[in-house]
Amino acid sequence: EYSNWGMGLLGHLLELASDTGYEDLVRQHLLRPLAMHSTFIAERPGEDPPAYVEGHD
Repeated sequence: EYSNWGMGLLGHLLELASDTGYEDLVRQHLLRPLAMHSTFIAERPGEDPPAYVEGHD
């Protein structure tokens, strides 16, 4: 079962283990290898690119 808290913890532990930020880890190990050039992680509120579409809850 998915756990948002668990995913947050995993991201934090990966940051600590690699001494690299979560956003950089995702870009390096997921987005670039999968050629997901339009996918991004907004590091600060309001940093949305022009083609941004908000997800549905």
